Amino acid sequence: RAAGKRLPELVPPLEFPSRIEPIAAGSSSIDNDVYDDDTVGSSWHSDDPTDQLATLQLLNTARIPYFDRVWRQQLGLPPGRPGAYLEVGCGGGIATVALASLGYQMTGIDPAAHPLL
Repeated sequence: RAAGKRLPELVPPLEFPSRIEPIAAGSSSIDNDVYDDDTVGSSWHSDDPTDQLATLQLLNTARIPYFDRVWRQQLGLPPGRPGAYLEVGCGGGIATVALASLGYQMTGIDPAAHPLL
């Protein structure tokens, strides 16, 4: 962590009634050009809350416990979390690394090589 800086404590949001409903066109966008920026790419795994990608680290406090709980429930996984899992479009692998730290055997792939280096 950056000296003296702490990430705020987050509580996972309420779940959506349906995770399979289509997202309305124009309600979300992804700027894949950010992957080519060296200054941004070097901050993928930074704990500094002022870095550009700090939001992704903050999101992990909500999304990783959710993924873990739902996968264990729906797949009937025992505590050891057996199996191999693939995250397609992983960016810098922030979720991939967090899930691997829980014991999942994770592989992340992304069309942009820069964030994976």
